[in-house]
Amino acid sequence: MEHEIIKKLDLQINTTISRFELVLPKGIAFVEFEKRGNQYYLTHTEVPEELMGMGIGSILVEKVMNYLKNKGSKITPFCPYVKRWIEKHSYS
Repeated sequence: MEHEIIKKLDLQINTTISRFELVLPKGIAFVEFEKRGNQYYLTHTEVPEELMGMGIGSILVEKVMNYLKNKGSKITPFCPYVKRWIEKHSYS
């Protein structure tokens, strides 16, 4: 999948199983979370195996971060991938 197509996908919030999702033709990429008040604990990120290494995880995390920032939510990254993404992109 091309990055421009992925970037146009809407971030889905699946509150039933507490995760942010990008629904892709070959599966769902997601970031699991725990929410307490206005605090989001990001616990796990997963991309379908056949789509790994294509930048989908980075696009997903960027969408999650922008969504939470726009809501004024507080973020605590427990997921190692999210932690690295924040450090790499100097996200605050």
